[in-house]
Amino acid sequence: MAKLEDNEAVFVQQPWLVGITTAFAAVGFRIPSLGTMALELIYADYGEMEVTTMDFQNGNGEHFDAKDLAFSISYGRNLTNWFGVGFSGKYIASQIWHTSASAIAADLGIQINTTFFPPSGQRKDGLVLGMSISNYGKCMRYDGIDLLSPIDIDPNYERNFRDVPGQFRLQEWE
Repeated sequence: MAKLEDNEAVFVQQPWLVGITTAFAAVGFRIPSLGTMALELIYADYGEMEVTTMDFQNGNGEHFDAKDLAFSISYGRNLTNWFGVGFSGKYIASQIWHTSASAIAADLGIQINTTFFPPSGQRKDGLVLGMSISNYGKCMRYDGIDLLSPIDIDPNYERNFRDVPGQFRLQEWE
């Protein structure tokens, strides 16, 4: 992004197999003497699927959907003619039926134009090295009403607290 010379925009929508659709949109604005600012949106829609259970393995007549989304604001700049840096802050969200997870994360990247192996003898044509740290931030964990399930501590004993509200507690992931 630090090497962007003009304002640019990219819009992509890609249908995949089995009703999955992905989309990407980005707009970069070159601000002279400051660098480049950008807005990005990534979206995935996994389509509608039929709910199956152990009792209704071919479907119970209900349907659900799943979606993922990431929105980010970025800044990039060339600090010298051979060294560029960029940062992004992003919001990430995932939803499956009535269950969702979200997090805030950051990306960092650098790019170095070296003098190694330039076919033309000029630094701008040399080997380019890059490094990035992506999605550094809060862990995500699904939560929602789909994780609620009644618990019967002892199904062989009638006078216990049958159907006590319980909830599956899922692990976090980065």
